[in-house]
Amino acid sequence: MLGTGGAGSYEKRGYPAYLIETDNTIILIDAGFGVDSKIRSLGFRVCDIDAVLISHEHFDHLLGITGLLNMQFEEQCSKNLEVYGPQRAIEAIPIIIEKTGPRNAPKPKLIGLDVSYNKLMIGDVIVETIPVDHSVPTLGYSIESRGTRIVYSADTRPTDIIRDLSRKAQLLLHEASMPSHMIDVAIKTKHSTVKEAIDVGINAEIIALIHIMHVAEDEARRASGRRVIVPVDGTIITIG
Repeated sequence: MLGTGGAGSYEKRGYPAYLIETDNTIILIDAGFGVDSKIRSLGFRVCDIDAVLISHEHFDHLLGITGLLNMQFEEQCSKNLEVYGPQRAIEAIPIIIEKTGPRNAPKPKLIGLDVSYNKLMIGDVIVETIPVDHSVPTLGYSIESRGTRIVYSADTRPTDIIRDLSRKAQLLLHEASMPSHMIDVAIKTKHSTVKEAIDVGINAEIIALIHIMHVAEDEARRASGRRVIVPVDGTIITIG
């Protein structure tokens, strides 16, 4: 768990970023600002990353791309960074690089995806994209390797597809941006409350509440237990 916060980063919660490591593959889901230093802190290199999966174009999920590219230049990686995501998010990346740099880093390989169902094979990992319900075109992701499945909701209102996929998931990462009494704000901004996130993941083996905004921290902590966890940045979960 490299970044478990939302648009407002604060103590113990940076911008969204999650690193998944299997026997042969390393995938980064979302790239919030500062993700490069978080990767270093866990002893990884950008050169080790096989793919980056971006959920959508909002800044808290995307602006860390520049740090990754700069780190790639410093490490003198032999391969370009492969970045997948909704077409609008992918189209934003060259603009970000042009305006902010780094200009001396190798250009990433950008792969735009339809905001619908896609199935990819990345190393030993099967990646399925999940259309979700956010304010801009957004994809959740199902990551499966050797019968172990992780589902990532991205930013979204509760959806039946995430609920159904969580039945087969050892770990569901579901956003819980808002406390339950702020349901009106959650509906307006297309996010989920703590209670809604837990309800969606009722059948997952473990549900990790993520994208925690400071206003939801207390309720999320009270809800934690055997199946519901509230990770902070740096948390490592081993499954399978």
